[in-house]
Amino acid sequence: MDFSNGTTSTLENPTIYFSTAGIYDVTLIVTNANGCTDTISEIGLIQVFPNPIASFQATTTEIDYYSGLINFVNNSTNAQFYDWDFGDLSLGSQEVNPGHLYPPEQNGGYIVTLIASDTNGCTDQTQAYFIINETLRVNVPNTVTVNSDGINDDFKPIFSNNDMVKDYELSIYNRWGELIFITNDLTEPWKINYRGLEVQSGTYNWKIVYSDDKSRIFTIAGHVNVLR
Repeated sequence: MDFSNGTTSTLENPTIYFSTAGIYDVTLIVTNANGCTDTISEIGLIQVFPNPIASFQATTTEIDYYSGLINFVNNSTNAQFYDWDFGDLSLGSQEVNPGHLYPPEQNGGYIVTLIASDTNGCTDQTQAYFIINETLRVNVPNTVTVNSDGINDDFKPIFSNNDMVKDYELSIYNRWGELIFITNDLTEPWKINYRGLEVQSGTYNWKIVYSDDKSRIFTIAGHVNVLR
């Protein structure tokens, strides 16, 4: 027998393994005791389907600390069915590109497993590890008012977790680029004055340089409007 994949056999009932997807012809030649032969060929008798290959990635490198959300992108090939295990004892998912919510604001790590299957029942599996860690965030107001009403009367950036801030410097500049305030105290606000006097209404520039608990240094800048 000739299986058109480079393999032949003289066995009556051979077992043949095909390692490459494709369509294969089979030719059988039979010979009797007198040396007479007959040949039959079956065109496209064997069809070998490509194995599924499971593959995925996430849209972010880590799980969002505050929402617990992470979204996955399925890159699998030769598959039609998907079984996700998110590593947190949840019910999982059979969606192509699922999102998943983990417990928010809880540091940890999870092994995510994807099993990709085709219509023939062939499967492939892959895993990846994702962590959830608190991410330092900062909110900087863009407007302050000088009217002594106790609301927005000073300027100070708000960090999501002050304990994660290791080094800090806030500087304020007027429209001519003159430094009018600087502090390394995370809790000290700019009280909208310069040399003991309230500043005029207008736009003032600020710059913040800080480092987090992973020794990463960040520099951000912007402006704040002073209103009366």
